[in-house]
Amino acid sequence: MRDSAKAVVQFSPRREPVEAASDLEAYEDLIFEAIERLARIEALTASGRFPAVRRAANDLAGIARRLGLPSLARVAADLATTGDEHAMAAISARLLRLGESCVAAAIAPGPRFR
Repeated sequence: MRDSAKAVVQFSPRREPVEAASDLEAYEDLIFEAIERLARIEALTASGRFPAVRRAANDLAGIARRLGLPSLARVAADLATTGDEHAMAAISARLLRLGESCVAAAIAPGPRFR
């Protein structure tokens, strides 16, 4: 991971460790959904389907908020609300770079799960 990517990743861990297996499964499902949305955004941007990019980015923003990834949520929200196709391509590229770092931070072992 590049140093510049490390600087922008913000992870807001849960205040209390997750104790139930169902919570862990729900968290893993959200991570999987975030990965799916990132892949969908990449494919839709490449094909120029910008209205669908906006919808997928809006979905990703909500997922990122639930995961405690505010930087990813903010960039996804930027992508969902921009109207300029050139800006969308640039924001999409930024989102994909950031998404990789954020998802890696979210799945890193830590005190969230015991």
